Amino acid sequence: MQVCQWCQSDASAAEGSAALAPITRGLCDVCTRYLQGNPSKLAALLERFAEPILVVNSRGAIISNNGAARVILGHGMDPSAAPLVGDVVECAYARLPGGCGKTVHCDGCGIRRAFTETLRSGVSVANIDARSYHRGSAALVTVDWTLSTERLGEVVLLRMVKHER
Repeated sequence: MQVCQWCQSDASAAEGSAALAPITRGLCDVCTRYLQGNPSKLAALLERFAEPILVVNSRGAIISNNGAARVILGHGMDPSAAPLVGDVVECAYARLPGGCGKTVHCDGCGIRRAFTETLRSGVSVANIDARSYHRGSAALVTVDWTLSTERLGEVVLLRMVKHER
């Protein structure tokens, strides 16, 4: 039996079962609907995870996050300002005219592709590699990430683990 990670009821038949839910490890359908409509309860669920979790909408705006995300990514993590993912990870291309999601480089962004594809298809990804590029003092600096995604209604939970070089 698959147990819902929120209410502890049987979630075996739920759309977000553990095999399809690499972040929450499965929620029953009732809790999925409840959390979608209750931002404070969703925030409480996110705080249960040690890994940094962002809640991203279709524009790439971060509408919620957990404490681990605020520690690792720090700046710009006020969800009331709905910062874009590229701005928060300090993507060099997000500083170009148009900003995050609107430059010629954004189509190739592994972070953007992961959350937009999950939002479009409903299919989660688990532990895929992605890169972002930051403006260093003399050149672009590569930052490596491991990503997992999971759709929760009209948003995507995005787990981002940063790897130091």
